[in-house]
Amino acid sequence: MWPQRSAISRRASWAALAVVVLLCLAPDFRQTLRAAAGAWSQDPPALSDNTLRNVAERGLKEHDASLVAFAALHLMEWPAATRYAEQAVAMDPAFTWIGARFVSRSDPRVDTKPWAQRLVAWDPDNAVPQLFVADQIYREKIPAVFGSIYDAPIASVADTTGWGAKMRAAIAAPRYDNYRQRRFELDRSVLERLQGARTDALVWYSAQMEGTPDQMALWAYAGLVTRKLGPDAERAGNDTEATNLYLNLARFAERMEKGSAWAGDHMAAWKLQTDAFASLASLAERSGNKGEAAAYGLLREQAQSSRAALAQTWRSTSRSGWESARASSHLAWTAASVALLAGIACLGWIATLGFRSEDRVLKGWPGSVALGLSYAPVVFLAASAMAYAAMQPYLRSPHDFNSSQDIFSGLAPFWFGFWGGGWEIFGWGPQFYMREMMGSILLAVAVLVTGIALLRWVARNRAGHTPQAG
Repeated sequence: MWPQRSAISRRASWAALAVVVLLCLAPDFRQTLRAAAGAWSQDPPALSDNTLRNVAERGLKEHDASLVAFAALHLMEWPAATRYAEQAVAMDPAFTWIGARFVSRSDPRVDTKPWAQRLVAWDPDNAVPQLFVADQIYREKIPAVFGSIYDAPIASVADTTGWGAKMRAAIAAPRYDNYRQRRFELDRSVLERLQGARTDALVWYSAQMEGTPDQMALWAYAGLVTRKLGPDAERAGNDTEATNLYLNLARFAERMEKGSAWAGDHMAAWKLQTDAFASLASLAERSGNKGEAAAYGLLREQAQSSRAALAQTWRSTSRSGWESARASSHLAWTAASVALLAGIACLGWIATLGFRSEDRVLKGWPGSVALGLSYAPVVFLAASAMAYAAMQPYLRSPHDFNSSQDIFSGLAPFWFGFWGGGWEIFGWGPQFYMREMMGSILLAVAVLVTGIALLRWVARNRAGHTPQAG
């Protein structure tokens, strides 16, 4: 049928493509192929704003507040995000917590203060909404007191604004919930409905830190308690007041540690406990309570050692995790990129079949191109299989993870290395130019193939009318 030269048996080439088609029946392999385009362009798997708007409109049409809330959490277009957030909460007040995204930062395009007050009213026993209100005051006033974030300037802010009162209310609140677990569960359920059991997008969203209180403001208040308010009470002879200030700070830190699954919150909580117990031990020592001073000293050492151990584990685990995942991510990136190019070449190989006949063989450079393209199906299968094998340990179900911390610790080293593979392997320059040129290259190839096919069709149809056409 086809006398055209071929480096590999056509049966083997068609068999390779058939195997790829069969592999596409596996969801994990389909995810591998979808990730190939992202591997080449190094675009993260986050949904575009257009897609998110469509998701929100679908939620409004179907009266599904979870879809609207998801879009509000991730839209980069800030006014649209706040509008959808208002609509989601109106549909289901249980989603009021999504307002944490809008109060954790300031933006001139929207007024975020009503969201903070709404969170306080909706969740009055939680320290986090109170911290958000305090953060808003802190962001407004701290530029006016430029200097040390602990001593006289912070004391001035605490005395002249409502920041100190809001921080005291937050410290006294019986619960600490930063809503990250709710956000993780919402992201997981909606992404599963939109994209199936994929983990890459969930890893990307789990890495986002929007909607968490400002720890700098918390450090400032802790410093105010341990270096200003408590010592002032001690010097005034009011040891009971000083003890209560330090104990309240230590108890808040304990609630913060238990109420959050994020390691960064645990580090902050143990730092607060270390400072609070150190002040309590010092006060007890000066009061002559040796046993009490020893007990507080022991608690301080435990908090300090817990923080140091977590920091060491965090550093070593992160380092080893990223280093061990780097080889797999680079291999997967290279194989996925080769698979993408080979897949495009397969289309060219299939297109050249139309130029083969029983009595004609392509010669010259067209024949050389066709000969080279005959390798494409086998290369496509081999590269796809290699990418699949390298990515297989990381193509896990989102339900294998219980929190954003779990999925970030387990999968972020691979996926972030995978998305940045070209930059890490070849450097920024080649990756940038190939990314920018890829659209033009594909368009040029499409025009070339379409033009050749059209000219060939015209020549065949005019062969009977003009002697030159043959």
